[in-house]
Amino acid sequence: MNNILNIYLLVVSVLLLSSCSKSGNTPVTPPATLPKLSILDLTQARDNKVWSTYRVFITVSASVNKDITVNYTTMDGTAVANNDFTPVQGTLTIPANASEGYIDVPVRGDSLRQADQVFYIQISNPVNATISGTGKATV
Repeated sequence: MNNILNIYLLVVSVLLLSSCSKSGNTPVTPPATLPKLSILDLTQARDNKVWSTYRVFITVSASVNKDITVNYTTMDGTAVANNDFTPVQGTLTIPANASEGYIDVPVRGDSLRQADQVFYIQISNPVNATISGTGKATV
């Protein structure tokens, strides 16, 4: 009986010592924080006769060694798709380690004098990043 008790105590001691000792293994690192995407509002004068391209930028808060993708779509405001601008939608890929990407939207010229018009671009479903704020830009 004494031998069984000694073996039991030895096993418990070894388990306690091994669970409390520091090992030479790689330290546990916290999970990486994903960078944030911000889509920037754009104010641009509309040409009075010809189509032009409006470039809306999406910035990345921190460098990441993977491509970032994000979906985008235009939405009507006081400016109307197929009348004032050509609607666009798709997936933007921002290459690894890049600090920004952009979306081009064709805008129709207008010779009429009228109040400023706006439309919106919404981003969604990011991969390898998160979206800061609403993910919506006013153009």
